[in-house]
Amino acid sequence: MTKDYAKKLATLGFSIIPCKADKAPDDGNGWQSKATRNANELDSLNPVLWGMRGGYNDVECIDVDLKVMSSLPERNKWWDEYYNFLCDNIADFQNKVVIAKTMKGGYHIIYKTTVKKGNTKIASLQGMKQALIETRGVGGQFILYNEYLFERKYYKI
Repeated sequence: MTKDYAKKLATLGFSIIPCKADKAPDDGNGWQSKATRNANELDSLNPVLWGMRGGYNDVECIDVDLKVMSSLPERNKWWDEYYNFLCDNIADFQNKVVIAKTMKGGYHIIYKTTVKKGNTKIASLQGMKQALIETRGVGGQFILYNEYLFERKYYKI
């Protein structure tokens, strides 16, 4: 994602966080980094990645970490079934969310909600400590991978 697009999102009220390659905030304050910045503050930053803080401008993310599954065919089958389940059970699902593929083959399902909650583990595989599905809400953050994500009528950009 480009700095110009990060600035555009900051101007629209989203909480943009500069991040290192390990996804940690890159402003010297670690996970206690400043949650809100204006677009001009981003000018002097040159991070490896840009992230977004959950809970600002009503944005939340469902982080689906498929890397906890052992094989690519298993991951693909599970995602297809999960995606179809969401489409079949949430009216107009595709127009209510933005879905981005992550660097490690998982997915971010980004949406708006007025219900403010923190990060929540939703599901994990038996015997695994790492969550398969968790939310990134108030106090959480997620990486932004593509500029086109928020170019949707739903987000009023």
